[in-house]
Amino acid sequence: DLGHSYLFIVRDGTVIRVRSKGNNIPLGISGECVPEKGKVSLLPGDLVVLCTDGFEEQKDPEGNEYGLSRFFRMILRNRDRGLVAAKQALFEDVDAFRKNQPGSDDMTIVMIEYK
Repeated sequence: DLGHSYLFIVRDGTVIRVRSKGNNIPLGISGECVPEKGKVSLLPGDLVVLCTDGFEEQKDPEGNEYGLSRFFRMILRNRDRGLVAAKQALFEDVDAFRKNQPGSDDMTIVMIEYK
């Protein structure tokens, strides 16, 4: 967690947000940044999702944000389709939500299935 990224674990139809203990500054702000390490216990079948805040901050033509609730719904709805299909469905949904609005922030996501 370097300031504005998120880490979630999807387990048994539930999304768990993992938060860091410290107040990490955004990556690139300081050359002296020392990330804190932590541990997370995973169970077989867990899906680890790391993403930037760019997903929740995308806006539709009326200025409404995509939001984390919609992000979670898309992850849960597509969880069993495989990682590539789930990621593609998420990006397609964000594009449909934005309509003709340009992207307002980067959208970076890493999904890892723990077997």
